[in-house]
Amino acid sequence: MNSDLEDVVGIILAFTFIGALIFLLVIGAIAAPFIGIGLVPIAAYVYYRNSPQKKEKDARERTQALYAEAKKVAPPDVGRYYDRFVEELGDEELIGVASKLYLDEGFLLPEEPPPICNSVEAARYRDRLTAYINNAHDRAQVDRFVDVLMAALPRHEVGGGTFQAARVLERGEVEELIVGFFGDHDFFRKLRRQLDANLQAQKGLMPSEYAGDDCAIAYLKNTPLLPLAVRIEAIDLERRTEHMHIVGGSGHGKTSLIQYLISRDLDDDCCAIVIDSQRQMIPKLAALDIPLSDVTYLTPHHSLGINLFDVGYDRMRHDERLVNSTIELLEFVLGSLIAADLTPKQQLVFQYAIQLVIAVPGGNIDTFLKVLAPKGHEALEETIAQLSPSAREFFRTEFGEKTYTETKREISWRVWSMMKNPTFARIFTATRNPVDMFAEMEERRLILIDTDADLLQGASGFFGRIFIAQILQAAQRRFTSARRPVYLYVDEATAYFDENLAKMLETARKANIGIILAHQYLEQITSPAMYASIMANTAIKFAGGVGRDAVALAPVMHTTADFIRDQPPHCFAAYLKGKGTYSLSAPPNVIERAPKRSDDIRPEMERRYGYEPSIDPSEPPEAKPEMTAEEVEPSSEL
Repeated sequence: MNSDLEDVVGIILAFTFIGALIFLLVIGAIAAPFIGIGLVPIAAYVYYRNSPQKKEKDARERTQALYAEAKKVAPPDVGRYYDRFVEELGDEELIGVASKLYLDEGFLLPEEPPPICNSVEAARYRDRLTAYINNAHDRAQVDRFVDVLMAALPRHEVGGGTFQAARVLERGEVEELIVGFFGDHDFFRKLRRQLDANLQAQKGLMPSEYAGDDCAIAYLKNTPLLPLAVRIEAIDLERRTEHMHIVGGSGHGKTSLIQYLISRDLDDDCCAIVIDSQRQMIPKLAALDIPLSDVTYLTPHHSLGINLFDVGYDRMRHDERLVNSTIELLEFVLGSLIAADLTPKQQLVFQYAIQLVIAVPGGNIDTFLKVLAPKGHEALEETIAQLSPSAREFFRTEFGEKTYTETKREISWRVWSMMKNPTFARIFTATRNPVDMFAEMEERRLILIDTDADLLQGASGFFGRIFIAQILQAAQRRFTSARRPVYLYVDEATAYFDENLAKMLETARKANIGIILAHQYLEQITSPAMYASIMANTAIKFAGGVGRDAVALAPVMHTTADFIRDQPPHCFAAYLKGKGTYSLSAPPNVIERAPKRSDDIRPEMERRYGYEPSIDPSEPPEAKPEMTAEEVEPSSEL
């Protein structure tokens, strides 16, 4: 009974649900058009509220309202703060960073609203407007912010400098820069948030603990401090009087570098001396618009007379130290005439012959040859009597002995082989030396010594050594008082120096004379002693375009071979003792672009230094024309 009743109730409920559903469907079908018409404006309104046009309109209204409010706030004296930036920071990059941080802090009215106001950039713009409205009215707060900012920013060396060098901040410098902005929590909130984010990206490691090579970028990215990751420094070569070594491959820009340094020297209170055998620089430098009174130009192309034995013996005769050093320097000069190293016996004859000739009034290279001739010294007994006791004894008992005959003959033959060159004979048979190098270095700004290898041929090195010896002799007169610096530029320097280079560099350094040695590759330094002297006694080293030499130069320049090899043309890896290693470049064509003189330099130079030879050296006594210097080998008895 109950079961039948439940079935009846279920059937009734089912029919009721179905009926209600049918009713609703009928009503819905009838009402649908009316409902659809009502929903259209609602949907349109929702779409409009979320459309880009509406969002842009609302964003623009908010932005313009904020901008209008901000304009009502009297701004701080921006000019006064900017002047302080300029005065205290100096560097344009630092000034730019300071200005950006000042703007981010809300003390500077931003420019007019951007064209698109519904953007991330526009949102940041509105944040700056809000910050300006909240902060710009508080003058004391602005003053304190600028004080904190000035204390936090680093200072760069300002000034022209000889070179400009870019250098990435080291790890410790990055950390020091960042820490400076965490000292006052009232300011730099936005900057500190980003710096903290950068720190967390490195798992909390401080910059000083960072192991990568991009420390500055990793910790300063996305901040106004990023431009400070690379520092432009003014680099000067303050230690040039401790000498400089330049190795520059062919075509890399070695000559341009030297010319640039000389151009800088001409603007300073110093003397630049240039020795060049290739005539790449000398004619250009001689043509510069420099008063004749400031220039000395010594060239075999002019009427020039040089007596290397005219060393002022009367002035130094009572100073044994000076006499000995002068003899040593003349031995350095005359040694270039001899293909092989002097034997001890040759050296002994050489030294005493030099000592005698410098003591003879007007003694010259002709006198030197006469002394070496058989019994030639006997005609100079009066001068020999004035020499030191040991020298007198040697000339009277040893110099004329047969054991030295072959030695004297070989030395004289080598001299005569040079005298066959008409230019050499014309220049070096002078009886006086018109060049007082001590006075020249004191009075001139530019001294040019043309050792033209094409004209002088084998005598080019001899010609250069004469003036190097005169410079070093004059250096000893500069020991007693402070003198303006002298810079001696020697291109293709390996032709002029030998194992005595270390002593010469020391002498020059004491006299405030810096020697700049330049050549193309290390194999030109044939002597291990000379190589060691250059590496140990030059405080500044430049290298570029050197190929495999980079491996040898890297340790002494405190850098890597790749850094040296990777230098592009006109750029050099530069090691500066006490500073570090940089990549430095010199502008090309500096001398070519400089003003040129309108007068002729030759007449004045020939008036000062000219000489007409008085002897004809074409046929030496006891000459054997078929022999040459190359054919004369040291005797086995030597």
